[in-house]
Amino acid sequence: MKMPIPRCACGARGRRDCPALGGVICPACCGSRRGSELSCPAHCPNFPFGTVAYDLWLRVDATWSAKATRYVVERIGSDALEALAREELIGDPEDEEVFLSAFAAALHRALFLRPDNEGKTLAERWEAEGWRGLNNDERVMTRYRRQSFPTIIEIQRVLDAQGVECTDLFAPEPKPFIIFDRNTAARAVRFDRLLVWLCHYPHFSRLGPEGVTLPRDLSGRVIEAIRLLAQAEAQDPQAADPKEYLKEHFSECCALVAEMSEQRFQEILRSVDLHECTAYYALRRPRAEVEAVLSSKPDFELDDELDAVEEGDPPGTLYYSWLRRGESKEIEKDMPGLLSSDGGSDIVGSLGKVKLLPDGLVITTFSLQKFAFAKDMAERYFGGLVSFCRETVVDLAQEMAERRARGGDAGDEEPRPRRHEEPVPLGVQQQVAQSFFTDYYRQFLDAP
Repeated sequence: MKMPIPRCACGARGRRDCPALGGVICPACCGSRRGSELSCPAHCPNFPFGTVAYDLWLRVDATWSAKATRYVVERIGSDALEALAREELIGDPEDEEVFLSAFAAALHRALFLRPDNEGKTLAERWEAEGWRGLNNDERVMTRYRRQSFPTIIEIQRVLDAQGVECTDLFAPEPKPFIIFDRNTAARAVRFDRLLVWLCHYPHFSRLGPEGVTLPRDLSGRVIEAIRLLAQAEAQDPQAADPKEYLKEHFSECCALVAEMSEQRFQEILRSVDLHECTAYYALRRPRAEVEAVLSSKPDFELDDELDAVEEGDPPGTLYYSWLRRGESKEIEKDMPGLLSSDGGSDIVGSLGKVKLLPDGLVITTFSLQKFAFAKDMAERYFGGLVSFCRETVVDLAQEMAERRARGGDAGDEEPRPRRHEEPVPLGVQQQVAQSFFTDYYRQFLDAP
């Protein structure tokens, strides 16, 4: 006896198990009904908006984007769409990835948010045409994209290579949801906050093409600023919705984040002790005696690597790293805890550099505090072996602040002449990082 052939409701032979129906379905009915007539579960392998068919979603996204672009260009022209993209730019307009993100944002705005002279959006006109040219999956995607909104999300945890759990900070009752995006998952850092466009699909969410990560020490201020701006524009401040405000002012708010970040960075640069300080000494005794002192102190470590050699120095010049050990560890008593060397660690902090010339000694540090300490220690260690000649102090932080205020980058100007470009010491990097990521950075003024 032959077993009956499973058939779809349409009469065709059923070739797929359909968890939404609890039976079988033919490929044609599956493709034309999933997500629209059928409430497909997350685990359905044929549902592009489920959690196990993400690659199918990517394919639908690609075809939808091409058809939506074609429809918008037919209605407003490519020049108008490109002009909208330039209005949406966040970052370097010459960067291809930045421009493509702006183009995708412009496509969304042109299709769903920008009304014509009769007050209708292109999406409304397309809908009146029965979504001409779109298949069922693309129509489902359009429905959800139409409900996209801008907000600020916080990353709670990275689930795997493509999933990130987040919360919406502007939601009345924030609840966790899952974002599927491999690029986002690769870059996500727990508790980062992002100003983004968000689209909720049935079983996962997606970020829009543009957005910015909020600096951690400024995120609270940014959120409050957006709330206040929304209240100022709303007829009823108590009912103001930050998301509605962001729909019309997303690019401006991204620019606000950049402006606040720059102001903060300028404050830090003006406050931090980042100075290139150099003291020059003449030898009063034979060089061998000074070299003997350097060799006898654990504070000094001979640097005989080729990259330590500075252009223009005479042959035979010796280069030393001046470390915070031996008697030089005394300076750490007046340093913030983050910058002090842990007694149980193999890492030793740096005080500066020492250069022994045939006829002189040169000491360089990268903070005023270290410079004052180094000069006192030089007097203690070398005494009558050397005599002080002169010193130079360059405020590197102020140079950076002025250059950024003029809108320039490090490569925009001729560099200030220097005989050797030293890498920024680890202690200085730690100091700048600490200053940037704490609201109490002012306590570290003139810190090493």
